[in-house]
Amino acid sequence: MIIWLLLIIPIITIAFLIYNYHHKVVWWEYLVHLGVAILLIVVMKVIGEKSLTNDTEYWGDLIERVEYYEFYSIWDHEICTRQVPCGTDAKGNMKYCTQTYDCSHLDTHPAHWEVITTTGWKFSISEQDYLDLVARFQATPQFQDMHRERECGLGDHVVKDGNMHYAVWSGTKETSFSVSWTQHYENKVQASNSVFNYQNVSPEEAKEQGLFDYPDFNKKTGWFNGPSLQSHCIPTILGGEKVDSLSQAENKFHFLNGDLGPKKELRVWILLFENKPLSVATLQESYWKGGNQNEFVVCIGINSSQEVQWCYPFSWTEITELKVNTRNFVIDQNKLNLTQLADYLYRELSDKWIRKEFKDFSYLTIDPPGWAIWISFIVQICFNIGFSIWSVRNDFENE
Repeated sequence: MIIWLLLIIPIITIAFLIYNYHHKVVWWEYLVHLGVAILLIVVMKVIGEKSLTNDTEYWGDLIERVEYYEFYSIWDHEICTRQVPCGTDAKGNMKYCTQTYDCSHLDTHPAHWEVITTTGWKFSISEQDYLDLVARFQATPQFQDMHRERECGLGDHVVKDGNMHYAVWSGTKETSFSVSWTQHYENKVQASNSVFNYQNVSPEEAKEQGLFDYPDFNKKTGWFNGPSLQSHCIPTILGGEKVDSLSQAENKFHFLNGDLGPKKELRVWILLFENKPLSVATLQESYWKGGNQNEFVVCIGINSSQEVQWCYPFSWTEITELKVNTRNFVIDQNKLNLTQLADYLYRELSDKWIRKEFKDFSYLTIDPPGWAIWISFIVQICFNIGFSIWSVRNDFENE
C-alpha cells in the first residue's frame, strides 16, 4: 500500500542524523522516529479504511403492540439542607450553619405513547398514531394497573393516578404495520476496486440516468423524514407512481419486509424504470455497489402501458435460482402485476433466501483515502523535523 511508503521519511531522517549528528543522537531517539511513523500509519490506515467501508443497511419489522401511558403525578416528600449565616466568630468572620427545610415538590409525568415491534424495538409515537394503530389492529385497548403507589417513598403519595392501556396486533397480514430502521456494518466491497469492478457512477450521472438513491435517513433522530410513525415506514417500490394497484402492492411488500426481514435477514427493493433500456439496471447495480448484504433488488423495465420489457434482479445471495426464477416470473407477465409479484417473492424468499455474509470478503485489501495519506505525510514531516531538532539540542549524547 502506498501509505507504507511514508516510512521513507523517518528512514531518510535517521540516515541524515547518523551522518551529521551521530555523536548527538542516542539509539532510542532513532527508534522513536521509526516507532511514531509506524504508529501514525497504522492509526490513519484504520481510520481511513473505516470511513470507506462503513455502510448502512435497511431492516424491516412489524409493530406488535401499542401502549398509552396516562399522565400521573406524585408528591415527593423531601428534606433538604442549606448553609445560612449564624453570627460571627471571635475574629468577626461570618459563620454558617446547616439548616434543614422542607423542599417537597410535585413530580409530574406527562402522558406518552409507545410501540413495540416483534423484535422488541421500542419507540415513542404521537397520540394520533396510537389511535390510528388501534384502529388498524381492529383491537379494543386493554387496561393495565401500573400501581404508581409502588414508586412512592416514605412520606410520598400519588396525587394523580395514571395507568396504561394497550392493544396487540392480531397477527394478520391485512392489519399489520411495517416499520424500518437502519444499522451499520463493514462493507469492504464498496471500497475495493481489485475484485468487483463496478462502474463508478457519480450522483450527477445517477440523477441524469434516472437511477434511485436509498431513502434519506436522519442519523440524529432515527427517523427517515420526520418524527411520526409514517416516517418509520419507507417505500419498497421506487418509481412507477402510476402503476396499477401500487398502494395494495406496497402494503404486501411492507409486510414481506417486516415479516421476513427479522426472520431471514432480508430487505427487498422493487425498482421500476419506465421506457428505459436494460443497461440502466446494470448502472443501478454499479451505483449501489451490488446492494447491501441483506438485499434482494428487482429492477423492472416497463413501457407507458405498464407492459414488462425486461427484468434484472441483483443480490449478493449465492442462491442464483432466486434471481433466475424471479426474472422469469416477471418476464412471463404481459402487464406488470406487482401484487402477484409480492405474493410470489414472499413464498420464494421465505423458502430459499440465504443472506451473503460480507465477512466472506474480509480478505479484500483497502487502500486508505487520499486525505489519510496526506495527513500522515504532513504530521510525519512536522514530527521528524521537530524531534530531530530536539534530539540534537538535548543533553543526551553518545559517549
